[in-house]
Amino acid sequence: MIAPAPLFISYKERIVAFIVLLLIFVGTLTKEYLRYTRLIGSKQRITAQVIYQYKKGRKWVLKLKTTDGDLFYTTSYEDLKNLRGRWVEVLIFSTKKPPSFLDFLKQSFYLPSYLLSLLPEKDKVITSIQQQHQDPFFKQLFTALFTAFPMERDKREYLSRWGVNHLVAISGFHLSLISSFVSFLIIFSLKPFWEKFFPYLNLTFYAILISLGVVFGYVFFLGAVPSVIRSLVMLVLGVLLYFRHLKLLSFETLFWVVLIVLALFPSFLFSVGFWFSVSGVFLIYLFLHHFSNLSRWKQFLFIHFFLFFGMLPLSLYFFKGFSFSMLFSPFLTMLFYLFYPLELLLHLLGYGGALDPLLSFLKEGSEMVRVEFSFLELFLYLLGLFFSIFFRFILYLTAFALGVDLIHKIA
Repeated sequence: MIAPAPLFISYKERIVAFIVLLLIFVGTLTKEYLRYTRLIGSKQRITAQVIYQYKKGRKWVLKLKTTDGDLFYTTSYEDLKNLRGRWVEVLIFSTKKPPSFLDFLKQSFYLPSYLLSLLPEKDKVITSIQQQHQDPFFKQLFTALFTAFPMERDKREYLSRWGVNHLVAISGFHLSLISSFVSFLIIFSLKPFWEKFFPYLNLTFYAILISLGVVFGYVFFLGAVPSVIRSLVMLVLGVLLYFRHLKLLSFETLFWVVLIVLALFPSFLFSVGFWFSVSGVFLIYLFLHHFSNLSRWKQFLFIHFFLFFGMLPLSLYFFKGFSFSMLFSPFLTMLFYLFYPLELLLHLLGYGGALDPLLSFLKEGSEMVRVEFSFLELFLYLLGLFFSIFFRFILYLTAFALGVDLIHKIA
């Protein structure tokens, strides 16, 4: 079998590619700036969805998402009912101290506004999902799992205790599962017919194309969700590299894919979720780089523990919380490969709440304890991971140092 070709064969090609991506980055950044000036430049009516809502003193604080996917905060002194998930029409005002362009890219800024009207409920999918559950926790859990609508903080806390927030936030993992599931169904059902009438055509190629079409349709249904769009771009790039027989499992390939995504979406530079995704993929590459000689079932088993402990320092640095129930996270992640398509099928058939009693344990995780990871510790850890690419013994030293540090912090 011919080995996959590298992405580039000379430094000249790399320089040209970098210049092209730099020009694309400048172009998309200019486009984002024009959107920023339109949004904050004058008084205007916009349609937005209420993502979060909470009381602060005498006023309500609302986090809104526009139809373009922009997120911003606003306040209201009106006596509001629970508007979470509803679409509203608001009048936004320009201010003497408008948010900076950097705040706009970070998707964390405030705009004064006036609530004009509450629009009729139009999301029948969310309504259908929630009608299949009795417990508010499961209503929000499966709404988030299938529509990417975020859960309330107190409900999210249950998932944090088990270390499974990543399973609910739609990402490349979910899109890959959907694509793989659809491809499997197509190949399984059409293989005898295909071999008889189209033996000269690659069924796998067409199955993956159709599955990508399904994924595109799903992403279109979800709307302008940055994390999902980011995952779709990375999935499509991965498929393109695979069919072009270019080296996919390469740290340099990952580096260029990151640059491509940032060139297309400059705001991801400030997205913690994006860097979590990149870190996860890097750890997968690092595991396969050093342990590709293991059997398939051992790889499947050990890679989930490798990812859990490898991502733990980042989680502790940003969220500063640990629960002993998190130790079950690798097992729950492995079960998710079956759970996700099964729950999707049950919801399509109208029996989405059938497994809720079995999932009640998710509300019983051990309490979170505060565990902090300093910036220096995180930097040294990431430095160790980088040099682990070249020397396996550094990976072992980094893992040992991490284990000692975590035991010291948690004990």
